Amino acid sequence: MQHFTYNGVTFNITDIVLLKYKSRILKYIITNITTKDNDYIVKFTSYDYDYITRTVKFEVGKKKFIKKYFIYEDTPNIKCTLLKSKHIIYKFHCSFCNTIHKHNYLGHQDCRCVSIHSPYSRSGYNLQLEFENFNEYLLYNFQLYLQKNNFNGWSSYKLSVRKFYEGSVCKDYGKKHFPYITYENINYIKQNFKTDNLECSNGCLVAGLRKIIDMVLSKHILHNDLIYKKDLNKLFKFYKKHNNNNSKLQKTTTTKLDNKDKKILLQKIITDYHYENNQNNQNNQNNQNNKIN
Repeated sequence: MQHFTYNGVTFNITDIVLLKYKSRILKYIITNITTKDNDYIVKFTSYDYDYITRTVKFEVGKKKFIKKYFIYEDTPNIKCTLLKSKHIIYKFHCSFCNTIHKHNYLGHQDCRCVSIHSPYSRSGYNLQLEFENFNEYLLYNFQLYLQKNNFNGWSSYKLSVRKFYEGSVCKDYGKKHFPYITYENINYIKQNFKTDNLECSNGCLVAGLRKIIDMVLSKHILHNDLIYKKDLNKLFKFYKKHNNNNSKLQKTTTTKLDNKDKKILLQKIITDYHYENNQNNQNNQNNQNNKIN
C-alpha cells in the first residue's frame, strides 16, 4: 500500500512523521504499509538513525499518537480565549501536544510544547484573542477600562455584570436587555431587584452597568477587534440616543435640586439667626430687669 488514513489524516510512504515512544516524541519515515483484520500495520525507520526501525499496528477507532512532521517558517496566528480567573490569562488548546498553553499577554510567544519537534519550535506563535460573543468582548474591555482607571475590586464589577447578562441575577432581565440598557433599565433594577443588586458586592451591578455606558460613550475601548466593530458602533449610537439626553436631564435636575436645597438652607440659617438674636435680646432685657430690682 502507498498510503493509509488514520483518524481523518492520510499518511503516505516516505512521509516524515512523529511518533511517541516512552513519552518521547521522535521523527520517523514511513517505509511500509500493510493491513491485517482491517487494521494497518506500518513500518517506520528512524529519521536520524536508519538502522532503527519500528512496526506499529494502528487499530480502527483508536487514537495513537502519530502526526505529520512540519515546521512553521513564519509565525502563525493562533486564536486564544480568556481563562476565567481573577488575573488575565490567555489560553488555547495545542493540537500538537494535546495540552492547554497559558500566557499572560497577547502577541508573540515562545513555543511551550515539550518537544523540540513542535511545529512552533522555531517561529513561536502569535496569540490573538477570540471571544464567544459580543458580550464577552464588551466585558473584557470593561475589565481593561476599570484596571486602567485603578478601580479597586474591578473583578466584582465584572462578575456582577456577567451574572446579570447570563441570568443568574435579576431573573432573565439581563438576558433580554444587555448590552442595550438605559438609565431607565438601571432604575428599574434598583426598584425591582434591590436584593440582587445588594448581593452583587453591595451594588456593583448598578454601578457596573453605568460604567459600561460611560466607557462606550467615551470611546475608551482598549482592545479593538474588527469582528465586533459594527456591534460596537451600533451600541454607541444606541447609548448616545437613549442615555445622553437622560444624563443631561439628570444633571440639570440635580443642579436645580442643589439650588433649591441651598435656598432652603439659607432660609433656615437666616431664621435661626433671627431667632438666636431675639433670644439674646430677651435674655439681656431680663438680666437688666434683674439688676434694677
